[in-house]
Amino acid sequence: MDLSQYTVESSGTLLDAAQAIAANRSRCVIVMSGGKAVGVISEGDLVRALLRGTDIYSPMQSFIHHGISFLSERDMAQALELFRTRGISLIPILNDELGLEDVITLQQLLAQVKLVAPGSAA
Repeated sequence: MDLSQYTVESSGTLLDAAQAIAANRSRCVIVMSGGKAVGVISEGDLVRALLRGTDIYSPMQSFIHHGISFLSERDMAQALELFRTRGISLIPILNDELGLEDVITLQQLLAQVKLVAPGSAA
């Protein structure tokens, strides 16, 4: 998997974040600095910035959410809990140095879910 589609550099602009979000279709992007994950920017953050009159070419620095939810290994049960409780759509898997190792998207998780109709046997 090409992880670059899920990241932008912290020195980038809101347009850079918007383009990455459009490409990865996960409604957010992981912000990196010096090879480390430092936060996220979501589609909603971009919309709010633009509604306030912020130029799309503005630096993204003041729009980064630094409290990032992540896992240290690919664990779909833990991912489900984060998706459910945090309302997020992308979970980075980070190493001890906060380097990006992998991601779990909401689409990946949903692809593994088996739906059972009410009243039927599982």
